[in-house]
Order: sequence, then structure tokens, then C-alpha cells
Amino acid sequence: MEDRITRIVNLIKENKEISDFKLIKKRISSKELFLIRDKIDMDRSVETDDITVTIYADTEEDGNKFRGDSSFNTAPSDTDEEIKRKIALAYERAKFIKNKHFPLCEASKIVDEKSYLDELETIKRVKDIVYKDYGTKSKINSCEIFVNNIEENIVNSKGSDCKSKKSEIIVESIADACGEAGSIEVYRMFSFSELNEKEFEEKIYDELKEAEDRAMSKPAEPIEAVDVIITGLDVPDFFNFYKYQASASVHYMKLNKFQMNEEAHKGAKGDLVDITYKPEIEGSIYNSKYDSDCVVLKETQIFKEGKMVGLSAPLRFASYMGKEATGNLVNFEVKKGSMSIDEMRKSRHVEIKSFSSFQADPAMGIFGGEFRLAKYFDGENESIINNGAFSANIMEKGKEMYFSKELIHIGPYYGPKYILIKDV
Repeated sequence: MEDRITRIVNLIKENKEISDFKLIKKRISSKELFLIRDKIDMDRSVETDDITVTIYADTEEDGNKFRGDSSFNTAPSDTDEEIKRKIALAYERAKFIKNKHFPLCEASKIVDEKSYLDELETIKRVKDIVYKDYGTKSKINSCEIFVNNIEENIVNSKGSDCKSKKSEIIVESIADACGEAGSIEVYRMFSFSELNEKEFEEKIYDELKEAEDRAMSKPAEPIEAVDVIITGLDVPDFFNFYKYQASASVHYMKLNKFQMNEEAHKGAKGDLVDITYKPEIEGSIYNSKYDSDCVVLKETQIFKEGKMVGLSAPLRFASYMGKEATGNLVNFEVKKGSMSIDEMRKSRHVEIKSFSSFQADPAMGIFGGEFRLAKYFDGENESIINNGAFSANIMEKGKEMYFSKELIHIGPYYGPKYILIKDV
């Protein structure tokens, strides 16, 4: 029996005007558990089998070659006529997009197959950790656990054919607590490719402790210039500025503030930025040998000792700039710093535990926002505060910032758990 990919490829080839194409087939087997407090509200199994089709259309104007693309999804129930209609519509849309011409990856054959997780066993282990007694006054109000086993196949019109198998665990939880500040809820979402029980326990404890502390916190009063410690879940976003500056697309559009081998912060007194993109880091759901274009992912250092030394270059912009493609890298590692968290806490500081929404503008370098929970140490006493805010510019404050020796995994990030910014 003709498989779905071959069937769709044959339908695409009937349209002789189409320049190129790409198909991404993703089959997901999922076990899901929904809990209220520690009682099961619902459990279910879900199977999906979808294909995303991208159609490319090449045009030429005044001797300049352009390439447009348009994508659509197709389900197993789609008939040949429905798929043909979607193909024709995608091609018509793609013709109106005038991007500079770029190639597809040719004859890439990669297999990246990992062992699947036991879905039911993993769900039980996750549930036991979430509802363990952590000795806090707060409790987990509700929780949703998803264990997904994913099979993927990417093919294109240039002979590339990449296959992968992997698993992912997604956990969404809400902790609640009551206190002087009223009734508080804290939402968290965690994702990982394998269960590290010790790290996950720490993350659940941090969520519960945040709910407990927020319930007992008081509104912040004006504070004069003070050191700020950024913690936990907001740390990875702080580095968006550096990742943006080391992006091939940004350099191609001439939006970069730094040139290659230029120091990010001339005369810096603190720790220097050291960032490396990696195809795989422990526990990340983004681990892969290749990207969605079938380009082999290459470990790429973008900052070393405060200097920009490399660019992240997906296939399209690598071709524009005449560079070797690194692939569309997601995982990144930041080198640990020179200070422990205990050393950071010795000076007068505000340690921000949770933002309403941490803002880190990658283009301008402005970062900060309103915080929901922080600890203020005035040099003698510590108090728990909420509803404060700050704003700073990384171009200025990057001249004296310190990264912690303590490290943490958060999604695609592995690096310092704390960042100390002086005199905010």
C-alpha cells in the first residue's frame, strides 16, 4: 500500500510549475493525566498523525531570482482532491512572496532514533514527585502531565530524508497558598526529554515556595539604587540579546550592534559572556541531530570571553551570506560565573524570584519588568516584597555583571542559575 508521504509527493509532482517542496510527517502517541489536588480528574490516550507540506515557488524579475513558500497541514482523512486543492492554493500564495532565492538541503540522510519512554511508568513517577510532601504551607492545586512519544520524518525534493524518534514530558502545575497578601496561585510549565528526579523535585519545591512566600509578601516601597539578582526561570531570557546579536539573519539585515571579534562590553569588570549553541543538552526536548531543513546541527560558539566569535546561521541566511550553515540551533549553554549565590547575597540587593512578565528586548538590550515576588536585603534585614519594578539597559549594566557558579537546566538552557546586576 502506498504510504502517505509517497502519495502526497506524487500529487505535488503532477503540478509541473512547483519548484520544490518539503514534507514533515509527525506521528505522536501521547498518554495524558489531569489531576485536581492529588485526585485523578481524567486520563486519556491520544494518537495524531499529521503531515505539514511546504510548497516553494520561484519567480524572476529584472534578472533577480526570488523564492516564496507556503505551508499547509494534511490529515490521514484528506482525499486526493482535497490535497490537490491545498497544493494549488499554497503554490498561488507562494508566488506572491518575494524572498531572495535560497536553496534546499540536498541529499541529507540522517537517522536520530532514541529509546521511547514507558508512558504509564513515567506518568506515575512524575505524579509522585509533584504530590510529594515538601513541608510547605502551599499545595499543588491542579496538574496536567503529558508523555509524548514522537516519530518524525522529513523529506524534500532534493533527496533529503531524515528520521527521528524521541520522547518528551510536559508538566503544567498550579500551586496555591493563602496569607496576608490574599489567595495566591503560581503556574508553571516544565518540559524535559527524560526525568531527572532530583532536578524536578527542586523545581516543584521552588514553585510551592514561591506561592507560600507570595502569600506572605508586602508591596514594595521605593528603593534607591541596589544590586539586582535575577533567578531561575527568567535567567535564559536575559541572554536573548546576545543570541540575537549573533544571528546570521540579524547581520544580513544589518541590525547587529556588534561586529565579529568585537567585545560586547568594553572595559567590563565582571564576568564575561561565554555562550555556545549545542545540538543536545541534558534533558532538553529540542535535542536533535538535524533541523527542520534537514541541515546537520553543528555546535557553535557565539561568544567567548565577552567577544562575539561566531554566528548561528540557518540554511537560508547562511546561503545569503556565503557561510556554512550551522542549522537552526535552539539549545544553548552559558559558562558558569565566578560567584556563588551566597557571595551575591552579601551586598545590599533585591533578589527577584518571579516576574509578572520578564522583558528582555533582544534588539535594544532593555531588560526588566514588574515583579510578583522578591527578597530585599537592606544590609541587615531581609523582607519579602511584591509589585515592584525595574528597567535597565544591558549595554550599560553588562559592564559589571556576575554569573553564579551554580548551574541549572531550564528547557533548552544550561547555565548559571543566578545573575547579579550591579547598581540598578
